[in-house]
Amino acid sequence: MQFTVGEPAGMTADILQQPVSAPLAPVVASARDERSFHTLDGLRGVAALAVAVIHITGFTHRNFLGGRHIVFGGLAVDFFFVLSGFVIAHAYGRKLTQGMGLGGFLRVRIIRLWPLYVLAIAIAVAQFGVERWLTPNVWTWKSLGLVALTSLVMIPAPLFGFNNEPMFLLNPATWSLAAEMIVNTIYAAMARHLGGARLLILCAIAGGVLLWRFLHHHGGSIGVEWSGLDIALARAAYGFFMGVLIYRLHESRPCRFALNGWLLIVPLAVMLLGPTDPGWRPWYEPISALLVFPLIVYVGASSRLDAVSRRICLFFGGISYALYVLHSPLGRTAEWTAGLLHQSLSSDLADFGLLAAFVIAAFVADIVYDQPVRKALTRMFGGKRMRLEPAALNAPPG
Repeated sequence: MQFTVGEPAGMTADILQQPVSAPLAPVVASARDERSFHTLDGLRGVAALAVAVIHITGFTHRNFLGGRHIVFGGLAVDFFFVLSGFVIAHAYGRKLTQGMGLGGFLRVRIIRLWPLYVLAIAIAVAQFGVERWLTPNVWTWKSLGLVALTSLVMIPAPLFGFNNEPMFLLNPATWSLAAEMIVNTIYAAMARHLGGARLLILCAIAGGVLLWRFLHHHGGSIGVEWSGLDIALARAAYGFFMGVLIYRLHESRPCRFALNGWLLIVPLAVMLLGPTDPGWRPWYEPISALLVFPLIVYVGASSRLDAVSRRICLFFGGISYALYVLHSPLGRTAEWTAGLLHQSLSSDLADFGLLAAFVIAAFVADIVYDQPVRKALTRMFGGKRMRLEPAALNAPPG
């Protein structure tokens, strides 16, 4: 972000003075837009892969490919939040200021998120149910039913106490989806009154809470557990509203240089999976989440990719949500099945195999299940003017 002497007020003033209903151009309105968002698809795919990789270490009980411990892969969620704010502002910012109500917005979001989420919960319930039947454990049928019902509506069900217990027992990814739905609802309800100054205030408040928690949690809960409820909401609020702010900045003052998208995709992968020193945590986490990720999205929105790279990014961006929401119940099922058969998952082959299986399962679930179900739900509940929300930024609506 450069400020030039010849600019009368600079980009910050542009955002502050921007009306609530600032013009939001369609994706393909110009040559700039045509090249813009494929890189963001690729970045989203990298973040989803990073989350899957760090969770594979929990299923195999060893470091991925026998390497060193991955410390900062969880920051991928913070990147997701920023990207989500950008995408939602692009897709619905104008609609929300020109007549789309909160109910209509939530209906679109539920149709987008819930089919795959329900599938993930069903896989988890089936696995835990078979485990309870074969090897009775702490679960009872009553507790499993309660957790299943509350999980379906993204409400935590504390069965074993608070503090260091996960808020969502069947699928750890639920915490981020629930936090995002809360922030999405706030955004949609406030959209007509959410000018640039108010956006900056929201980002400053959430960013302050997030910075304090990053500096003081010392490797503890980052939002998954009950003790991290505040940071879960702060991470979602800061990332999402900063993403909305970045989108408005992109529309009014796009990045002046168009980088090759791989110059952002590869560094993001290195940022998430490369560093292994926990001593970096006090400065690495806040700098990444508060500053670097918004900058990557801003620059990435104006980047370029060749045709082959665009197809690769479109593929991984298209399956990113399915990969994110399905990999935990699938991995837990694989881990339990291996234990039941007295087999070990502690090998490079198992690492690669699980990651490949997650990608394939996400692709199949997206094509065979998610897209048809969402189309059917859109026809049933969406109304005549509602179109299917695409899985990837550059996918044509169905």
